[in-house]
Amino acid sequence: MKKLALLWFAGGTVACAAPAPTTYLDNAGRRMPILMTTTANANGVPLAAAYRNAAGQWQPTTVVQQICGVDAGGTPQPCNDITQSMINVAGGIAGLDNAANMTAPVLSPAIATSAQYMAPGATAAFTLPMDKLVPDSHSMFTLGQETAQFGGLYDAGGTPIHRAVTVIGQPYGNYNAGCTLCIFSTSAGDGGGGGQAGISGTDYRAGASAVSQSDFAAVGFYHFDENWSARVTAQVASFAAGTATLATPMTAEQMATLHAGMYVATNVINPGDPTTGSSGLLRISSYHGYLKSWDAGHLYVYDWAVPGDGNSASGQVPDVANLDRTITTYTVPMVWVGVPDKHFAENEYMVADGSHVLGNTATSIANAFEREEFDFRASNWSKAHSVSFHGWTTSFECDSCVTNAMDEGSYAYLVNGPMLPLAYRAQLYGDAVEYSGYSTMLGSNGAPEIVNSDGSTTNASASVPAGTNHIMASFASSLPSNNTLNFSVLSNKEQTTSGTWVDYGIRMGLNIDGNRNRQTGLTGGTMMGSLAFNYPGHLSGVCTMGGNVNLGLCTEGDGTSDFAKDVTFNGSARVASGILENGAPSWKPASGSTPAGVSGQGTVHLWNQIAGGAARTEIVNVDPTNGAGGFAFYNINSSNSVSGASPLLSLLQNAGATFNVHATLASGASIGSNQTLFFNPANVSNNLYPGLTACDSYTICLQGNIGANLGILASSIQGGAMGSRSFWQPDGHGNWHASSEVSGGGAVSNTAFTLASLPTANETDGAQVWCSDCRLNGIAGVEAFWHSSVSRWTDSQNNALSN
Repeated sequence: MKKLALLWFAGGTVACAAPAPTTYLDNAGRRMPILMTTTANANGVPLAAAYRNAAGQWQPTTVVQQICGVDAGGTPQPCNDITQSMINVAGGIAGLDNAANMTAPVLSPAIATSAQYMAPGATAAFTLPMDKLVPDSHSMFTLGQETAQFGGLYDAGGTPIHRAVTVIGQPYGNYNAGCTLCIFSTSAGDGGGGGQAGISGTDYRAGASAVSQSDFAAVGFYHFDENWSARVTAQVASFAAGTATLATPMTAEQMATLHAGMYVATNVINPGDPTTGSSGLLRISSYHGYLKSWDAGHLYVYDWAVPGDGNSASGQVPDVANLDRTITTYTVPMVWVGVPDKHFAENEYMVADGSHVLGNTATSIANAFEREEFDFRASNWSKAHSVSFHGWTTSFECDSCVTNAMDEGSYAYLVNGPMLPLAYRAQLYGDAVEYSGYSTMLGSNGAPEIVNSDGSTTNASASVPAGTNHIMASFASSLPSNNTLNFSVLSNKEQTTSGTWVDYGIRMGLNIDGNRNRQTGLTGGTMMGSLAFNYPGHLSGVCTMGGNVNLGLCTEGDGTSDFAKDVTFNGSARVASGILENGAPSWKPASGSTPAGVSGQGTVHLWNQIAGGAARTEIVNVDPTNGAGGFAFYNINSSNSVSGASPLLSLLQNAGATFNVHATLASGASIGSNQTLFFNPANVSNNLYPGLTACDSYTICLQGNIGANLGILASSIQGGAMGSRSFWQPDGHGNWHASSEVSGGGAVSNTAFTLASLPTANETDGAQVWCSDCRLNGIAGVEAFWHSSVSRWTDSQNNALSN
């Protein structure tokens, strides 16, 4: 402040036109010396160092009093005298240099600022408490003893006073000079790594070496956290309720770092608690407490308990026999003061109370909430690839960690909102969401496009060739064989025919070692099987594709299915309702011939225990145009047309029913019990059809569809026509008559044996054979008869056979 010096004239008069008076009479009539005022220099020395008295002699001035102003009536107000000994000492004042800067720091256990506020139209001003740089006895216990408080203090009426903080900066260099707001949660100071911002973190004094390793970045808000060491780590001699007795007393320096309310953790566990969390994370179920007070040899807490185990009883005492072996390996009881169990780099909490907004007692109108918004607005970048932007980045490393060190519940991004309609929403135009590590790639709402020579892209239908794709979603799996499986959903340009959406489809399938790119899509590698939606010729259908190019089974929009290639069933093929086939399938030609078409296919219906018939599976082939139906099978290798192919089997029905077998039944055929196989003659007489049936296990019987005597005929085939025939004809009385259409025919001959080879086992009484070397009446050849009563063969005269 400005000071004035009041000078006393020692005597004489001032040299001037008239003698200067040296005294004056005050209001009380007393004679007082006249005082002269002058300013003083910075050292308090009057600038008017001398004056001339009435005799014209120069006299030194004497400082009588320093004044610092006048009161309302104009009376000078004296200043308190300040001496050099009063500067920067207890009970003194802070010193100022020539630039009015304090020459020593100001230390105080409690520094607070306040302000006066007078509302417009008010008659009195209010003095409001604003800020506290150091908490005092009136501060809430929740603040902690190392807190600078801005706002939240209360005025005399109990109303909280709020303050806002504005930080305006312009970062200009590296380390902490590179951030406008730098926040560090660390046990280090500004000389340690924890207190230094990792912004272009090289010593700029190193010259070119520093330049070559720097990215010359700046940060608006820099935040650093670490799992710092405890303020006190000490061995415990014993525990008691609310007390830990230390094995070694704390130092004064250690005790100076402690505050009431600090976290206190031990390595003494409750053996009944689990050692892992729900996700498998290793968990120390140890006793904890909040620090209440301390002395050199003791820590006092409000109570001991194990977090999360539900036991809230007072007076618990940790048992030193139960030490943690899950994470720590101390063999003695330990205590840590001032460290958390879990670190949050940031934890934002927003309250949205609907009762403040809704109803007739509303006190707020805010019903829209945003967690955070970042606006990046780029403009005037006239060169391709001249600007870069990265949004939210999580850079995770676990150095010198075992393979399964990370808990399976770990994540880089979590949305916990059971009632939240959308967990994540990306509004993109021409770009993709790709997860580093290339596990998952989510494409944008784009179409297949091509990249031009100048780096620009186009997706105009006329310019994009068929086969070009755009990645909608892709999932990758890296294999130990150094191959990558890519399962992708692609928007695919199927054709260039219409120039409309019909030219596009969706492919979903597997690729091996392909390249994924948000512009060029999925290229290279080996395409495996895929599903094709909206494949050409199968609009609104879905088709299987072998190798992504070979058409297989297609299900059409109406639900019907087509097989483009051969079908092999390794198991049973079951159809619930029916199969409908139309068109002209290709006929496999004979070797060297030209393929021919087959047309006129009918309708096939299959049931499985559905129809009212007796069979488990019934097949009906009916041509609805003329009532005919049936099946015919041909040897497809015998001709290039049906008319020329060799028939194998036919089941046909028109006016009557026919069953034709054109091939040898290599495995035979079986007819059901009590069933007759009837044969349809070319010329039917008396509506009679002969047939065969099994009379018993040893006998085949001839049987007609009506009562009649049936015979057995043998015939030769001459030029496709039946030749001469021989008959066995029953007479209805158990006798057979042999006849022949050949002159002199009709004889019956038996099997010939020699005397030595005549059979003797399982013969029927009366059986006849021809014995070729037996003699009767001197002639070789004898008709032999078996007699069961004597078990031997005889001639017609019952004589023993001989040769």
